[in-house]
Amino acid sequence: VRDSITATDNTYNPSQWYCWLRGCVFPTPVKMDNFMIGKKSPSGIAASRAVLVDADPYLTPAEFRLNQNFPNPFNPTTIIAYELPGESRVSLKIYNLLGQVVQALSDGIETAGYKTREWDASRFASGIYFYRLEAASTTEPGKTFIQVRRLLLVR
Repeated sequence: VRDSITATDNTYNPSQWYCWLRGCVFPTPVKMDNFMIGKKSPSGIAASRAVLVDADPYLTPAEFRLNQNFPNPFNPTTIIAYELPGESRVSLKIYNLLGQVVQALSDGIETAGYKTREWDASRFASGIYFYRLEAASTTEPGKTFIQVRRLLLVR
């Protein structure tokens, strides 16, 4: 597993770089400076100075996705990452084994992009929990996504 990237740029300007890391535990932008390395385009890897991250089409997911939380098992916090291809009404909730909602991490309209939420389970008992993402496009009626994944809290 690579944990570092080396790049040379004669116009390097500290604290203004971003690097998009795919193939990591979950896809998330890593702030390095003001530079974006995006998904592969027909002409190769998209790399450009980033003024508005959301304006780069190579950084908008092509489809809905709910990734496995990391770390898993965890104690007491974990990160849940998901992807939205367009503006969506999002509900991300944590459930216990009885199917009861124990915490809502997101509930509302969100813009397109790669999203992460942290769940701090320090006040919950050890055990198996589930997280459920429900996302409905606000621009394409009828386009919805629902997925559930399991996570394990250990003490």
